[in-house]
Amino acid sequence: MSEESTIIIDFVILSAVSVSCAVIAHWRIRDYFKASFTSALAATALFQGIGWLQFDDSYPFTVIAFPILTAFSFSLLITGSIALLVGVPFRTKRLKTTA
Repeated sequence: MSEESTIIIDFVILSAVSVSCAVIAHWRIRDYFKASFTSALAATALFQGIGWLQFDDSYPFTVIAFPILTAFSFSLLITGSIALLVGVPFRTKRLKTTA
């Protein structure tokens, strides 16, 4: 498999993991930003774990998948954006029920 197709597959998997974590976090946590942040961290860690299970220690996507030196790495930015977008319907529903 070429490197380009591997990166595309990695982004698809990262997006699927992010959406799944975001739906669960926004369903369980009422605070919009806390749920988004928790979802982003969980999705990033889960994606890194999937990579380690598949490739052992030679995982080529490590720099993008897990924020080692900075809290706002590429993966956290992607997962955080997805979490914020997925949380909009949950927030809208909660605001309507409280009003």
